[in-house]
Amino acid sequence: MHGELTALGYAPAATCSDCHGSHDILPISDPQSRLSAGNRLATCRTCHENAPPNFADFDPHANHKDPNRNPVLFWVYVVLLTFIVSTFSFFLVHSVLWFFRSLFDVLKNGRASSPRPGVPVFERFSSFHRIGHAIMLCSFLGLALTGLPLKYSSYEWAHALANLLGGFESTGTWHRFFGLINIGCLAVYVGFFLRQIARGLRRGKGLTSLIFGPDSPVPNRRDVRDCFEMIRWFVGLGPKPTFERWTYWEKYDFWGACGDIAVIGFTGLVLWFPNAFCAYLPGEVLNIAKVIHSTQAFLATGFVFAIHFFNTHLRPEKFPMDMSVLTGLVSEEEFREERGDYYERLRREGALEPLKANAPSRNRLALTALGGALALATGLGLLVGILMPLFK
Repeated sequence: MHGELTALGYAPAATCSDCHGSHDILPISDPQSRLSAGNRLATCRTCHENAPPNFADFDPHANHKDPNRNPVLFWVYVVLLTFIVSTFSFFLVHSVLWFFRSLFDVLKNGRASSPRPGVPVFERFSSFHRIGHAIMLCSFLGLALTGLPLKYSSYEWAHALANLLGGFESTGTWHRFFGLINIGCLAVYVGFFLRQIARGLRRGKGLTSLIFGPDSPVPNRRDVRDCFEMIRWFVGLGPKPTFERWTYWEKYDFWGACGDIAVIGFTGLVLWFPNAFCAYLPGEVLNIAKVIHSTQAFLATGFVFAIHFFNTHLRPEKFPMDMSVLTGLVSEEEFREERGDYYERLRREGALEPLKANAPSRNRLALTALGGALALATGLGLLVGILMPLFK
């Protein structure tokens, strides 16, 4: 961490001499060394005031790729790396197959009309979901813009981005701010779903149907079936599935985001308040938190900017952008084609007509599209920066 901060030009960050000394460098085994067992905590406290004794167990030279030096850290990293490789491998194949199958269909049959003045539209996302998505979008992009410069501090684009944001201190302040907004979003969504369950129970609905029913984002057996049917459609062995309210990839996105906020958020708090956590936990927890925070953030940003952006915006039937989550609306043609089972269920239950709405004006649609395009361009630009190390 000290080296990364120094690379970004953060002058107060500790350098080698701050810990080891300059003209008084001694072996750690020497009782007079600044880093001997008896002096290490005092050396740490020159920067980290009131650090508890456990803080001195933090290893500033930890190597998560060396099983001999840091075995626990190594295996934490291996587990995370396995998860990253398996996730990206599956969804990369999924996206490639989807692209070619979708391109074939679009060239042959065209695309469903999107909402525009004069076209019948229905509300797919309520104002709660649209506002929640907008806040999540802004806070996530903010976290990526302020966090990636530290992870890629050896690259010029990271320096330029950090300087553009006012230097490391400003960047760090904004990163924490966006992190708290992200955690707040998770708390609000948890409260929202608990409230929905409580309302359903008061109306006499069963708990199982509320948790695993078609309106719930909780994965169920249908998602497994839809996934297999989608893969069969990719390779021309069956028709495209007619989805309910949520698709399996949307549920994966949703629960992935919840898990990322919980894991990245908690480890971020550990790194933000090291003294508080080291009062009860060993200092090695800081090393573990940094590896988890950094690696999981890489997965989250890479997945959103590559896989999620494709699933939502860049597939041929939606390119260059799916406006539904921004406007909350879909055309009737889109609704029937993409959520056939959901459309028919609402029609049978008499719940379809109340969802009819007026299409936004052309000016409003254009303004909304501009905001979405800026977010999309920012994410794709950061994705290029993330991928740069792979080609060096």
